[in-house]
Amino acid sequence: MASRTILFIKSEVGFITQAITKNLKDVGFNVIETGDNLDDINYHRSFADMIIYYVSGSKKMIAQRMSFLTDICNEYNKTLCLVGDERCIAEAQNTDNGQRIVGTYKRPIDIRELVIGMLNQFDMHREYERTKSILLVDDDVDFISVASLWLDDEYKVDGLCSGKEALRYLDRYRPDLILLDYDMPELDGYEVFEKIKKNPLIAHIPIIFLTGKNDRETVMKIINRKPDGYLLKSMGRTELLNSIDGFFADSALSI
Repeated sequence: MASRTILFIKSEVGFITQAITKNLKDVGFNVIETGDNLDDINYHRSFADMIIYYVSGSKKMIAQRMSFLTDICNEYNKTLCLVGDERCIAEAQNTDNGQRIVGTYKRPIDIRELVIGMLNQFDMHREYERTKSILLVDDDVDFISVASLWLDDEYKVDGLCSGKEALRYLDRYRPDLILLDYDMPELDGYEVFEKIKKNPLIAHIPIIFLTGKNDRETVMKIINRKPDGYLLKSMGRTELLNSIDGFFADSALSI
């Protein structure tokens, strides 16, 4: 990914769009300009850290674009900002995906405010990227609460109580690591593991099994599933943090 790169999506070229591009370049951003075309947007998505969408068009078109851009932002950890007139921005904010917007700049656009805003968003985006995200899946609500509290100072943690919820979550988000309880009702950890590994979009996400049992039979059964590791749920805060820190450190060295 290019450093300090913005994908600027707009349906037409005019004085305002040219001024936005120029001022962003003046402070060091690399700006990739593209038309409001799904193929072009999809082609350029991997080159940019952040996306500016100059909102325009009908309510239906705006909803379609927001759905498309939100999927890109969720899957590739992009930041989405909007510029445009008040009506179009309101239409975008009122869609099901409006919560993904991190900044809005309504006409008449204050270019200086936009540039400062994008500099701040870039800093926050970089900080977010440095923070690894963990999906914790366990039917024990108390364990989720405690483990999340222990990990929260160093990691972004989302906790879910069932395998079905985890699979729905993975339709939209891509955590850096999944901590998955091996023994769960309805859909157990191994079944969730198998479904994830059969899906090419998420099969790359590492999975560490959690287990409350440390007898040889259980441990061997887990190891034979070939996860990226396993952890005992009885471990304390320091041991858990050291294990997760060590996993990410080893992963970075193997790249």
